[in-house]
Amino acid sequence: MSEQTPADQPGPTDPRSAGIRLRHADPADLDQIFAIEVDVFESDAWSRDLMHHELVDKNCHYVVAVTDAPETIVGYGGVL
Repeated sequence: MSEQTPADQPGPTDPRSAGIRLRHADPADLDQIFAIEVDVFESDAWSRDLMHHELVDKNCHYVVAVTDAPETIVGYGGVL
């Protein structure tokens, strides 16, 4: 018996999640993460230096949503 996924949430075989996966973010991702930050939050965006600090802080955990080849970051999230 397979586990059911609610209809409004994409599951592993749902076309809405096809080609996107999550992975741990690292400082090399800063350019793409910061571009999203500025695009989404505009005048409320965190500074590049603050975002870099968050990515290297061992007390913070960030993940990025990436597309397959070529890998492109399409989203990110963090737990402070």
